[in-house]
Amino acid sequence: MLLATIHNGVTLSGDSIIKRMKESVNKYPNELSVAMIKENIYLGNRWNNREALLNRKDWLMLYKVGDRCSN
Repeated sequence: MLLATIHNGVTLSGDSIIKRMKESVNKYPNELSVAMIKENIYLGNRWNNREALLNRKDWLMLYKVGDRCSN
């Protein structure tokens, strides 16, 4: 997320510093791309995401997930 912020950000001041930072993150290594995809490709099902639903207090979705898992 930090790299995306640097890459896509708009400077308010310090243009030369930010320009150098943007140049350093401009090319994402292919090996790292593959590793990140492999590590995060499984998004899970709704049951696996119940903790996220609970943390954001999404009660409707949480109850729906509970209903589907009990059937």
